[in-house]
Amino acid sequence: MELTSIRQKLKEELNKANYPVTDVTYDQFNSVVIFLDRNQLFRNVLGTVLNEKNEYGCKKCIEEKTVLLYNDSVCNYKCNVTSKEDVTLECVRSAVIQEHCVHLLKCHGYNVICPVYSSMIQRLKDFLPSLDDCFKDVEADGCNQHLELFFKSPYIFTTCDKNEEKPTQDNKIYVFDMKKYIQDKCLPSGKDCFDKNLNTCVVYEGKKSFSEEVLQSACYILQYCKEMNADICVHISKQNQAFNKQKVHLILQLMAEVEDKFMIQKHLVYGNVTQRKQDKDCGVNNAEDLFRLRYDQMRQAAIMKYSEGVHGEGWAATLESLTSACIKFEMLSCVHRNTLKLDISEDEDRSQSDGSFVMYNYARLSTLFKHFNEAVYDGTYPPLPPVDEIDFKTLREEAEWCLLYNYIYTYPTLIEQCVESIEKTDSIHLNIHTHKVCQMLCSLSRTLSSYYSRYHVLGEARSHLLPTMYARLYLLRAVQQIMENAFKLLGIQPLSQL
Repeated sequence: MELTSIRQKLKEELNKANYPVTDVTYDQFNSVVIFLDRNQLFRNVLGTVLNEKNEYGCKKCIEEKTVLLYNDSVCNYKCNVTSKEDVTLECVRSAVIQEHCVHLLKCHGYNVICPVYSSMIQRLKDFLPSLDDCFKDVEADGCNQHLELFFKSPYIFTTCDKNEEKPTQDNKIYVFDMKKYIQDKCLPSGKDCFDKNLNTCVVYEGKKSFSEEVLQSACYILQYCKEMNADICVHISKQNQAFNKQKVHLILQLMAEVEDKFMIQKHLVYGNVTQRKQDKDCGVNNAEDLFRLRYDQMRQAAIMKYSEGVHGEGWAATLESLTSACIKFEMLSCVHRNTLKLDISEDEDRSQSDGSFVMYNYARLSTLFKHFNEAVYDGTYPPLPPVDEIDFKTLREEAEWCLLYNYIYTYPTLIEQCVESIEKTDSIHLNIHTHKVCQMLCSLSRTLSSYYSRYHVLGEARSHLLPTMYARLYLLRAVQQIMENAFKLLGIQPLSQL
């Protein structure tokens, strides 16, 4: 009786989760066996995707909170970028990661702000045009207004230069006792928390009227947070700057406390960008070199496919979009904390990169639906019936089930897993899986390409073939919607034709 009750309860819970369960049983090894109504599952999932469209996978947030993403590479007050050659590969990686984080956090219901200096954004737009949507050009007025109360904190003590006998108003050096602050506030230290080597930090030298960089950064961030009503600050930094960023974190926390402002802070650290050993003589030293190399590879691939007709403004815009997409896929190809090793060989096979392969498969779907709509218009096919009238029992192939269950149905779960709770207190690091969406798109494209090559979708307009064609069109339209949603998270505008 107890086992029957468990089976019934499991069946009810699965049905609540949009699983049309027909039966729950167990085998001789006591393994649970769940039977699904595949026809109804296809109808439920595909209907949901096509109804929610670009909102599929996004969370509805009751209390909207504002997150400030502060990236030193694009917002440091010392930024001095006057030409394309000044943009480093690490800077491009940080901007791509930041842009992806913006869209992921927005998808989780957060309002996101990204301050940036205008000189840097103008140069980055040469490679990543979509940055317009998420980066906000702001200028900070200075930090003196935040210092008076900060210097009166019990965690700030004064000293003087070794050559001076005693500190005076002119030669005072202000030092922040970070170790005592961490101990008194019971802040976590060790792995994934504050570095145990944080001790003291010079923040201001009165003799030079000079604020140290960590103090200036903290002042600017505090000012941005106040102006934009940000509740959460995420520090984006290179691995070799992570220690200094923790100093900024502690200074900012102390400044916020003395001004009675509560703020959550997290860190997102990214690794360096290097080249594979065999490619180090290829002359790729900055973002401009990488963009030029990838653009040439895309152009050569297009010439091989379309002959010498690859010229004109239309083709140039297409190749630039492809190149930008490919660079984004490269920058997001591995875990953000890891070092990214670029393959910058001039091998023509590089034209078949993950980015171009995914874009190509999306274009194939766009072309498929274009041909179908044209055939409907000229009377070859009847119009596509509503999804409720489709017989999905005709989708019997394993590849069709794979597309539905491994990618379409699980897409919201994937997006949810990309961002762990931003308000968790057991770590100062924000764990955003910036590589997962790209990996999903690559895997989906391989499955889709195999399916598209094996099965004919637009067949003859015979009555007994139409149900299968309609079911497959709905399945592929849902796949297309998933790809569009994922492209949006990457800041990529997909191409409908290649």
